[in-house]
Amino acid sequence: MVLTVFIKLSKQSKAPLRNGLSAISTSELKAEAKKSMHGMTLTTRTIGSLVEKGILTPDTTLDFHAKLDQSEFFFGDFDHIMDLLELNRIFPLLDKKLVE
Repeated sequence: MVLTVFIKLSKQSKAPLRNGLSAISTSELKAEAKKSMHGMTLTTRTIGSLVEKGILTPDTTLDFHAKLDQSEFFFGDFDHIMDLLELNRIFPLLDKKLVE
């Protein structure tokens, strides 16, 4: 669900892609996640595995897991994330294996 929210915000963003990476502010990501994730909140636990696997990258190299608000932006490869979402749509049982 986090990736779906990231893609939705990337499509709405007027900021250009930088080297294929789109940047979404943490505040926008939290606000949209609150609406789109049906009661789930965006925390380091919900986004942590995506950061660890390199799918999403915070703008800071500080200890991300200490606090989500340390990062002002998250970067992600738009095409790579779209591919992951499409594969997950086609093969929903493989979602755990796709990020490995």
